[in-house]
Amino acid sequence: PRTMRGATVALAGVLAAVALPLGSAFHLTAPPGVGNVALRASRSAFTSPRTPGFSLVAPRLRGGVLPVEQHAGRSVAARRQGRSLAMQAGPEVEEKEAVATDDAGENAAPQVAPISFNEEGGLRLFGIDATAEVMAISLVYFVQGILGISRLAVSFYYKDTLHIGPGELAMIQSIQILPWVVKPLYGFLSDGFPLFGYKRRSYLILSGIVGSASWAALSALAACTEAGQCPADSTGTAMAVAAVTLSSLGLAFSDVLVDAMVVARSRGKDQSKAGSLQALCWSSSSIGGILSAYASGTLVQEFGSRFVFGLTALFPLVTAGGGFLIAE
Repeated sequence: PRTMRGATVALAGVLAAVALPLGSAFHLTAPPGVGNVALRASRSAFTSPRTPGFSLVAPRLRGGVLPVEQHAGRSVAARRQGRSLAMQAGPEVEEKEAVATDDAGENAAPQVAPISFNEEGGLRLFGIDATAEVMAISLVYFVQGILGISRLAVSFYYKDTLHIGPGELAMIQSIQILPWVVKPLYGFLSDGFPLFGYKRRSYLILSGIVGSASWAALSALAACTEAGQCPADSTGTAMAVAAVTLSSLGLAFSDVLVDAMVVARSRGKDQSKAGSLQALCWSSSSIGGILSAYASGTLVQEFGSRFVFGLTALFPLVTAGGGFLIAE
């Protein structure tokens, strides 16, 4: 132990002997109250022609570590020179910063209130007139956020009712996200094959109906399983996975359609209008997500998964109804 203690003390002494000179040599922080100009001036003083042959690294490689007194003297001189340069350049720097601030204020987009009214008294959301189509787009994004209310119910239904293990659950979740993987296909389908003469409206209504029917079927399946009339085996699991996957298909399809409508409305407009429309869309989705996050746990605990599935089936009908408001 004494030998190890002595070796440790010796090693600490060697490290201190190496670290302290290096630390003092590379200590180039700017003094308090001096800006970046003084810091640049102090750095340039270490490599200026007035101190020939002196640099931060080369003398140490050639002749070891500089004496602390010599380094301290040069540091004080450099700081004084940097402070004087900062005082000389101070007014010019402040004037340039003031001009840059004024230019940024002139070019900045005006602040828009989330809710306002136009001259005729009509409602405006983030500076956009709340037309029927804008309200439909906002409702579709709201539904995308509020549908998270079923996420916790689905997990408990798989675990408690169908008795699915973690490995099987991971595989099921990978199947359920497949509709989101092939989202580009929905765009080609809606653009290339209009349904009843419409590229957006018909598919948006259809996606809402598919999502609502899927959640209603899952609610009926959960009621049947809880009553003991439907077995909680692989067949019941396959039916539940199929229902959730179809609901994911309807949600992903509606997401592609409403994104395409937002892009079409933003095309040819200034950045402020396009940004306001994006703010409205993300705000609607966030409000739905916040509501679902607060309500999902309470609803599952108080009413069970079957009730939550039935409640979730109502929201895609809002998407289907919004499809009738789309001007195409």
